[in-house]
Amino acid sequence: MLGTKSINWTGGGEPTLHKGFGTALDHSYSLGLENGLISNFSQIKEEYDDQILDQLVWARVSMAGGSREKYREIQGVDDFDKVVANLNRVSRKRAERKSTLNLGIAMMVKPGNLFSVPDMIEIALDLDVDYVQLRGDMFMSEPEKVWWNKQAYPIIQKAVERTEGTGLEIVGAKYIETQEFLEYPSKCHAHHFVLG
Repeated sequence: MLGTKSINWTGGGEPTLHKGFGTALDHSYSLGLENGLISNFSQIKEEYDDQILDQLVWARVSMAGGSREKYREIQGVDDFDKVVANLNRVSRKRAERKSTLNLGIAMMVKPGNLFSVPDMIEIALDLDVDYVQLRGDMFMSEPEKVWWNKQAYPIIQKAVERTEGTGLEIVGAKYIETQEFLEYPSKCHAHHFVLG
């Protein structure tokens, strides 16, 4: 296994759409690998719930907006209610089974969805997820950085204040800024596996 310890199931699309997703996850888990999933959760059928709760260490749900309208506007599909319902079902089962699955929501904050951030926070609190990741585009231009600091940051700061003491963590992403501090391995076989 080339020293592999874990697999992040993600891709240039929705990994759970692949007809062999469940089988591949079973196999990975049986090999003793830790598994994480980045999904839009629109296709998470109830038949996957046991696998999600038993075989994943973490699942991060990508949501394009904190309201149905903003989600549809940015995502281009009207799956908001379905995603929230799937998250709710998995979160409820997680609590019932006392599963250790780390469950979170990620939202790339843009001018088009910025003002739905408070709605996203309320949804996350209702769903009892562990965290909400509010992040900017990792390749922001200088004007976008100015917008982020002047417009987005104050709203995100209010989200942090709203969640103090609730157990919901607000996290960001610092991909580009941290690259210069990383020690890269001399050999890299794959960044992640994508089901084709």
